[in-house]
Amino acid sequence: MHSQNHEFWYRVHLAIKNFNHRFQIWRWLILILLSCCLFVCTYYTVKVKTSNISNMKAALSTTTTIYDNKNQKAGSLYSQKGSFVELNQISPYIQDAVIATEDRTFYKNPGFSVKGMARAAISSLIHRGIVGGGSTLTQQLAKNALLTQKQTFSRKLEELFFAIEINRVYSKKDILTYDSKKFDIMFPYINVINNSIHIIYYVYNNNSTNTCALFHHYYNNGVWIENKIDFITHIVLDNFTVLWIQNSPVLFYFNLVNGCEEIFFSRFNPNSLTWSNPCQITNSNKNKLYLSVLKDNMNFYHLTFCESIDNGYSVKYMNGYLNENKLDISTSIYVSGPSTCIYPSIVKQNSTIYLMWVNSNKLYTSISND
Repeated sequence: MHSQNHEFWYRVHLAIKNFNHRFQIWRWLILILLSCCLFVCTYYTVKVKTSNISNMKAALSTTTTIYDNKNQKAGSLYSQKGSFVELNQISPYIQDAVIATEDRTFYKNPGFSVKGMARAAISSLIHRGIVGGGSTLTQQLAKNALLTQKQTFSRKLEELFFAIEINRVYSKKDILTYDSKKFDIMFPYINVINNSIHIIYYVYNNNSTNTCALFHHYYNNGVWIENKIDFITHIVLDNFTVLWIQNSPVLFYFNLVNGCEEIFFSRFNPNSLTWSNPCQITNSNKNKLYLSVLKDNMNFYHLTFCESIDNGYSVKYMNGYLNENKLDISTSIYVSGPSTCIYPSIVKQNSTIYLMWVNSNKLYTSISND
């Protein structure tokens, strides 16, 4: 029986081989494939060349002025969302944040990234459809300024050809200037200490789902100093906490490590006008929300937050002394069981610590005299 099956498949193989030898099927298939590629490339090249991309710069910067009934200027409109500004009006730290989070090879790539496109193609195969990702800043500019937002293969292919032409016509400076993806800030914090102004905030791309940068502006003796504290990867962007040591801010915040939020801190040095490298406090590999931090009169730090455990969120409490590059943890305990705990907050009066949180629309309090 085995011999008969082997002979059958041998005959099939021989028949296919003879058929291919006679009609040159593989050569025809390759010729058809190459012809299709040539047609597609020619079609999109002609479309791009006749689209007058050189006028894109003027179109994006064109302003429509609106006047009221008294013929006074009431406002201005631009062709894209937001207000148009030149690159030299944008903080270099924001420029760096955009490049680091959106297109790290921006100054080296020819308008597209083979690695990014391959990654997006694999993701599309896994999810059985066109998904986002893989686009460089140049491709994003092409999509936002010249094309639609449709997630189709033809639009992605068109985006590629337009990006190549934009990269040829415009400098990298122009591309970064006219990329119409706008940036916003969240959780701005302002404080004035000894006539010095401190402003801390997140800056994020309003089209990006999980990345932003944490910035600090410091005004002293008539001079503004700007620092990037950290790049933040997040699932849910949560607020940061600012405490003070001898008129110098210390920042506590969440950042993702292996897909889970961990607590970090960084300290501002008023002498060097720089922030320390971010220092990781926790390493539980569990998701966290709602960070609250308190520093008492003994320079002892108290931290509370909600941590994911057993399909719920529990309130966790930690304390310890803060050194230059680490928090020496003295206590780390769960104050509540896993449930729907949110908004933990910590207060200390004399030697009593009050820890409060909300669970199922009810306020709970835990008290400690330790």
